[in-house]
Amino acid sequence: MALLLVTASWFVTAGSHIPGFGRSGVSVIEWLGDGRWMLSEGDGLPREARLLDGGFVSTRLIILRFRLGRFHRRSVILLPDNSDADQLRKLRIRLAAGHAVPGGTE
Repeated sequence: MALLLVTASWFVTAGSHIPGFGRSGVSVIEWLGDGRWMLSEGDGLPREARLLDGGFVSTRLIILRFRLGRFHRRSVILLPDNSDADQLRKLRIRLAAGHAVPGGTE
């Protein structure tokens, strides 16, 4: 029973955090180059977002935290099998150099 609850919880959580997984998840992430980001969720409408501190970056996993509006926050999990490898590499470089955050080097 516990395994069933954990599995169900994972699917609900994954649906809102992993791009392309579930209807409410983020389907498109676009960095605009000036510290701003655009996120498109299941409805396809782009929403301006701000990257928050506290994410995680490694070669196999990237977790980005965003603020959308005043009260809404969204975490996005990027894995090698749900994202383009070259785009992930470029994103890791930009995040490490501080280019993708407000006030970072442009």
